[in-house]
Amino acid sequence: MISGGHCVPKNRPKTDQLASQIIPLQNCSRANASIHNTALLKLITSKSLQFSPQLPYKVQHSCTFFLDLSKYSLDDVKSDGNGSYKNLGTFKWNYRQLPDGEFTCTRSQHRDFIDSSKLDEHDFVLYKIYFSLASDREFKRVIMFAQNHNSQYVNGVCVVKYHYSC
Repeated sequence: MISGGHCVPKNRPKTDQLASQIIPLQNCSRANASIHNTALLKLITSKSLQFSPQLPYKVQHSCTFFLDLSKYSLDDVKSDGNGSYKNLGTFKWNYRQLPDGEFTCTRSQHRDFIDSSKLDEHDFVLYKIYFSLASDREFKRVIMFAQNHNSQYVNGVCVVKYHYSC
């Protein structure tokens, strides 16, 4: 089973005091983004994810969380107690799942509309929304999720990655 971040007690202390497992997603350059995206889609479409039991709060180090979007909205996910972020843009990729379970990229766009009416049950749209913390531009947050041809979140999974720029 894949762990979904770590447990945050009900009083939501700073999560820089890790108590359990975190799955690091390697920083990726644009050159290997396709490899990273297909691995991310395999995680999102996996039935063996264990979600983080609560939302991240005041994260101050590199870590990754798997959140259940049937319990939280994207606005909830963005409210992490770190203060304001600058939105650096949204990237979208169309992927098709092949009969062998692998994914192939069929189209990628930056900030452009992807028409979901042209998708079928084997197509997914992968979203990555990039942010930098307003008070520390080196600290980044990436919110990642996929939607199916019906614009529904795939398995209700949202991946939130925090990291410092190199």
